[in-house]
Amino acid sequence: MNHNRCATPYCNRPTRYVHGRYCESCRTANRANGGSKQKCVKKADLRRYVTRAKRLMARRNHEKILDGLRVIHSTLLAVTEEGSSSRFVRQAHTGLAKALNESDPLACGLTVASLALLRVHNPRQFPTERTWEFALVRTFRSQVHGSMAYGTTWSHQEQRAKLWFKRWPERTTEYAALLLKEAYVPFIAAMLSEDKREASARAAIREGFEQPATTKRKTKPATLAPRGSPRKPLGVSPLGTPAQNHTVEKSTT
Repeated sequence: MNHNRCATPYCNRPTRYVHGRYCESCRTANRANGGSKQKCVKKADLRRYVTRAKRLMARRNHEKILDGLRVIHSTLLAVTEEGSSSRFVRQAHTGLAKALNESDPLACGLTVASLALLRVHNPRQFPTERTWEFALVRTFRSQVHGSMAYGTTWSHQEQRAKLWFKRWPERTTEYAALLLKEAYVPFIAAMLSEDKREASARAAIREGFEQPATTKRKTKPATLAPRGSPRKPLGVSPLGTPAQNHTVEKSTT
């Protein structure tokens, strides 16, 4: 049976079936990460940005920020309780509700903020908006170890249980990303503006240390005449003092 080539650039594998666009490997990667070349984001990649988000929040009114995160958390939970005739919407609501119930509002906010900071500081990590949205949904679902987002399989070769991520259909992931982005837009905008303000301050300080100081004109120190040398006569103006005029008359005589 003749198959077409995969639509992914530089991928010469045949498509999954005759009328398909992608091969089996690229189809699985698109479904999991939003792109065939996109790698999943690990918790180790987000650890430094979670710490940065905590530091940025500590500089402001922490209690007010927590109140705002609680409002976002409760609003998103209320949205997931709504019914729908679409199975993709119902699946997204169920998965997000489980993730929201397993974690507190602060942990959810730090997860979203760390993904936003990672995207700003490392733009090559996510080449398209779609890949960032898939990473956002995946990280939000898997923020608690052992949650319903993972399944376990016993490996006879390694003699241990291995975790595997339960992939959603692409429509489910796209709808879940839409809900998360709409809910956390104010928090993401505030965190990015605070991060930009700190970055600009650091750049100004770095420029001040790198730029050399303005050099002042050096004046030569005054040198004293040798002892016993004749003194230089004072230059007297026409309106000089009587003492100066007296010294001038003596010198003329």
